[in-house]
Amino acid sequence: MAHETDLLLTTPTKQVTATEIDNYENHESQRIVERRKYPNLRIIIISAAMIILPLFVHTELSPRRRSRKKHNNNNNMISGTNNNNNNNTRSNSPLAVLKTLEELDDQLEGRILLFSSNVQENTNFQEAARVWRRDIKRPLAVIEVQSERDVQKSILVLAQLSKLYHIPFRIRSGGHNKAGYSTVAGGIVLSLKYLRAVNLIQSSKSSLSSKSKSKSSVYSHDDKNVVLANVQPGATVETVLDELLVHNDTSGAMGICGHVAEGGWVLGGGNGFMTRLLGLGIDNVHSFRIVLYNGTIVTANATSHQELFFALRGAGSGNYGVVTSMEYQYIHSMPKIQRFGIVQTPMSEFANYMYQLGLQPPSREFMQIVELERSKINNNTNNEYALTANYMMSWFSPDPSILAMADEKFEQEIAPLLFFNNNNDNNSTTTTTTVQSPYQDIDWAKMEHEYFDRPGYGLSVYSDQVWQGFLMPINNTLAVWKDITNVLEDVLIHCPNAHPFIELWGGGAISDVDINETAFPYRDALFDVGIQLYVLEEEEDDNDNAQSSSSFQNQVELITMKYWPLISQYLKGAYLNYPIVSLKQDEYPIVYWGQHLERLMKVKRDYDPQNIFSYEQSMPLYY
Repeated sequence: MAHETDLLLTTPTKQVTATEIDNYENHESQRIVERRKYPNLRIIIISAAMIILPLFVHTELSPRRRSRKKHNNNNNMISGTNNNNNNNTRSNSPLAVLKTLEELDDQLEGRILLFSSNVQENTNFQEAARVWRRDIKRPLAVIEVQSERDVQKSILVLAQLSKLYHIPFRIRSGGHNKAGYSTVAGGIVLSLKYLRAVNLIQSSKSSLSSKSKSKSSVYSHDDKNVVLANVQPGATVETVLDELLVHNDTSGAMGICGHVAEGGWVLGGGNGFMTRLLGLGIDNVHSFRIVLYNGTIVTANATSHQELFFALRGAGSGNYGVVTSMEYQYIHSMPKIQRFGIVQTPMSEFANYMYQLGLQPPSREFMQIVELERSKINNNTNNEYALTANYMMSWFSPDPSILAMADEKFEQEIAPLLFFNNNNDNNSTTTTTTVQSPYQDIDWAKMEHEYFDRPGYGLSVYSDQVWQGFLMPINNTLAVWKDITNVLEDVLIHCPNAHPFIELWGGGAISDVDINETAFPYRDALFDVGIQLYVLEEEEDDNDNAQSSSSFQNQVELITMKYWPLISQYLKGAYLNYPIVSLKQDEYPIVYWGQHLERLMKVKRDYDPQNIFSYEQSMPLYY
């Protein structure tokens, strides 16, 4: 019989053990689950012990963890352990850790994968450990859960390993975190990949609660057009579209990239397609089911665990527990609900267009992402580049009559700003705008597969770093945009791996929601202005690794120290789902959560008092 893990921790809810979880599940359902076990885990333990042994030499708490530890309640400790016997326990820690993982594996419906010298088994591990960024060193183990019960048991063990041996762990829904925070070198990843079910709720419930409805922008359809679904965190955008849009004529606010999982996207805020129309992802959530650090499960919504519900909507990414499902709002749609086009202009026209767009944002159905790029001029021997702005424009509506208005609205609201550049010197009006792809109807689900499933796309970024922040209405002036444009032009010239971007946020449903309704504090933002610096994996393979890495780091330093301060002086805060790794430990909490920080830390102390859920930029207990 495998050893059962017992935690005796102070908690706002009843403590459970792995045995109680088993008893409950057996009572609820007598079904037999086919277990996909990792066949040679015991054999691998010996080789894995040799690999991870150095990890336990001179292991110490980081200064940040030590500083937070003093705030913890000393009475909250794992049963049978205390500070006086930690040293004796840690002398056998490599084998003890692996033995604990073996025992956990015996209890799971899912499986645990370790690095192995066996080719086939190591292939399974490498696939399970893959994240979007390929420069992150591999974890020690990946726990692939297949049920909420698996999550409960895993969290009990991960909390114990974290406290006893300081083994870090991370929660991963899709692995698309730009900073790589969904994995950890030498630690353990709790993968929610197989928690990906999307199930419509056969219910007569209408849209959001009356409390939220008065503050949240819900699309002005009758309640009969609102559809609720239970969505698990590992469900990707492609999965949701296939299940809901293709088979059930239903869509809603969701991410842009087809491989992004809904769990991390929603918990960090959730900006993407249709959010100017329907609100952020967090504005469409009715409730969360979440496993806390001690294995208990609570449902957080507008009437139960309200403060936790507030915190999860915009600050929930790996901070308070493991969300296993959410009740999410969608609307009846048709397959082709999007008009999409691409327009390109020279950089000389960029500042004026963005300024004018910010003065009077277009209809809520309109969505725009601008990407700035440099391209070498053909037949030019002087290494001169053309700098251009590429505007990816979408018009989303589940209503056919409104979708049909896309071209008319574009001509009325966008074309006057974009197609003509007024030259005050000679009073002439000229156009230098190129329509790269004219507006056309797009099958949303089909487009996601065709674009994001094409060969070579996906988990192919070798290195990635982001700088970004929100431009508020007070700084939407032509002078500011000209300054930002000048800096971004220098970035394009001197940083060949830089990809500046601007997302339109303002003038829609995002700003309809009261600032105190969710943890996201920047409701009045007009634009998210940023620079993404990345190296594609194939580019890394074509270059000398050391040279490429050095070049990338030089660009990081150049942007961090020189260029970004010149831009960020006009910006406020940042979007949590695009983490900025260059932020210092005393900077990131206030940058991401602003005026809500104190309230969110209080929720952290109530629901995770020992800071079990902790990573490089997690919610602190104190600030």
